[in-house]
Amino acid sequence: MTADLETAIVDYRRRRDGLALFDANCWLGDPLTPAFAPTLGTGELSARLSRYGIKRALLSHTTCVRYDPAAGNHILLEALGDLPGFFGAVALVPQSAGGSPWTDELRSLIAARVRAVRLFPALHRFLLSDEPSQALLASMQDLRLPLILWHTQTRWRDIGQICSRFPRLPVIVEGAGKKLFYDNRIYYPMLQRLPNLLLELHNVTNYLGLDDMVRRFGSAHFLFGSYFPHEEPGSVTMLLTHGDLPDDDRLNIAGRNLQRLIDEVDPR
Repeated sequence: MTADLETAIVDYRRRRDGLALFDANCWLGDPLTPAFAPTLGTGELSARLSRYGIKRALLSHTTCVRYDPAAGNHILLEALGDLPGFFGAVALVPQSAGGSPWTDELRSLIAARVRAVRLFPALHRFLLSDEPSQALLASMQDLRLPLILWHTQTRWRDIGQICSRFPRLPVIVEGAGKKLFYDNRIYYPMLQRLPNLLLELHNVTNYLGLDDMVRRFGSAHFLFGSYFPHEEPGSVTMLLTHGDLPDDDRLNIAGRNLQRLIDEVDPR
């Protein structure tokens, strides 16, 4: 290893470790894709993330996507007991409540360290615009419990309508399956007008793309996330360590924004 490379590695790690990274997008369970991603237990997941400078994370379980949301949520909640500093993002199906109010169920999840809800409308075959979905979103807004959506699971039009109809509901969009920057002509105007719209960054990897968005819209719209173990965290980390960003914006994106969302969840 050359001296220049060694110096670059030391510099990268120094910058990374100064960010106090809080990952908005980590997963337990058998990998969704690619097939060669590892299946990690709680201890190994925590140790691997620590090697990347990530000490805290918002965690989901792939069983919620591959098999059954209820089963995956159960496994996730049990795993959180072994992971201090981690929080859960469960997957729900709005129609499963059978018309009953969601508030008590959501409060129970919050008490178990859940701090976000994932919805997969295409995969789980429901409409975000129908009455059960709207009732769930209203209850989430009341508790300030963030919504997470993959943009490949719905339409940007639907995402914008949710942000407008539920202005106190944080709506986090992830780029699983398709790079987010392909749609930037759509979401740039949305970021301009919707303060509750946030992008998770693991698949926003175009050159200086994050720098441009922060200059235009401010850093409050963006969350560090890796999609680990499906993706390696280094590329998204370098958006922060080596991007042309003010230090305050780096720290906001690295973890402060996610911590703020977690702190705003109503624990009643």
